[in-house]
Amino acid sequence: MVSDMTDIYIVTSGEYSDYCIEAVFSTKEKADAFLVDRYGAEQYGRYEVWEIDAEWEPYVDYLNMTVTVYPNGEIEERESAGKSATAPACESRKPWRREWGRPSVGANVWGRDLARVRKRYSELRAQAQAEMDAWVAERPDLLTQPTESPRYTIVAQTSSPGYTVHIQGPT
Repeated sequence: MVSDMTDIYIVTSGEYSDYCIEAVFSTKEKADAFLVDRYGAEQYGRYEVWEIDAEWEPYVDYLNMTVTVYPNGEIEERESAGKSATAPACESRKPWRREWGRPSVGANVWGRDLARVRKRYSELRAQAQAEMDAWVAERPDLLTQPTESPRYTIVAQTSSPGYTVHIQGPT
């Protein structure tokens, strides 16, 4: 017997840790009837529609590369890799300025086409350095900014009925 059914209707309830599946149906009409019987009206319950034997995207390797350039010329580079079904071929974020904390210019690129990601990263790294040079030319005071973000110490003291937290800093 071959079925032409392609979707199932999963009635769910709850949120987060109390989320659960209440029932599974082969048609929308059966799911709606269950919701009316259980909740008195369809709008109070919910169901999710899932395709049976759905095609899926295979997980592929991706690379994520980020550069941060500081006014004193220091460059921080970070690279991470993983697997994703939704990674773009190559997607980047143009250099941006961060004025809070320790001023810096950052740029980011990630994607599954590793050669393109590395090439784009090289371009973005140069752009981030040029952006920092331009920013320092506009604001020479950036060179006198602290080379580290301020550090804070959190001291917790118990008091009834809960906790009192004091933040001391910068240290």
